[in-house]
Amino acid sequence: MKIVLENICFNYETDSIVKVFESISCTIEQGELIGITGKTGSGKSTFLQLCTGFLAPLSGTVIINDSVLNNAKNWSKFRKCIGLVFQFPEKQLFEETVYADIAFGMKQRSDNGEDLERIVSEALENVGLPPEEFAGRSPFQLSSGERRKVALAGVTVHDPDFLFLDEPTIGLDKRGIDDIEKLLKGINQKGKTVCVVSHNIDFLFRICERIIVIGEGKIQYDGLKKNMFVNGDDRYGGHVEKPEITVLCESISRRYNIPLNEIYTIEDLVQSLTGISLFQRNSVDGSS
Repeated sequence: MKIVLENICFNYETDSIVKVFESISCTIEQGELIGITGKTGSGKSTFLQLCTGFLAPLSGTVIINDSVLNNAKNWSKFRKCIGLVFQFPEKQLFEETVYADIAFGMKQRSDNGEDLERIVSEALENVGLPPEEFAGRSPFQLSSGERRKVALAGVTVHDPDFLFLDEPTIGLDKRGIDDIEKLLKGINQKGKTVCVVSHNIDFLFRICERIIVIGEGKIQYDGLKKNMFVNGDDRYGGHVEKPEITVLCESISRRYNIPLNEIYTIEDLVQSLTGISLFQRNSVDGSS
């Protein structure tokens, strides 16, 4: 199963026409873990909603498994296969309790109350929310980060083949981000497709192999993360910040003449430097 965008054009029509995309094309394959980034207002959220049928293109074609999806009726048979977590989680939370919100869609698929309770509890645990503490609470009495986790639990509980997330780490502390990172990697390892929009480029570089950079109505980059900033390349600087770990590795490489490639976490960096004496290397090279 794959999603194909062919020559998609899209505008928002308010008091004036706001152009977003001019003929973009992209294929999302089954089992990928993709990071989507770019500056604020570049169209990242719009891109997700075009991929999931929440928005219809002005022109061009969206195709899933050779089916052309040009109206809501065509999309209906794929709805259960696709999950979308919005940037603002309150858009998809509406029940009186967290439990009821997550269980809402599941009630139509199973009348086994005991099994339903287990499934909802597991969904909460997977996003780092203890069910005994959160299941009975109102979603609207939670913090922004907690609401984001509940919205994610409510989507992942359906086990979609394609999962799209818009800024899932906003409002989360390091532990919360680690929970989301672990969850998304686990979902992807089951063969599911995960597409994540985020300004947090370091987060995307930790979990994704493929990066899509959106800017100026176009896809500026679509490829492997290891090819983005090779040998100090900064051609995408107008659209995305370099990951902090990349900047650090470039600084160490310049100062100590040590090649550090494909490093995406501090743990990777420490492992690469294990056994190397920087001061000894510096002395040999005659660097200052």
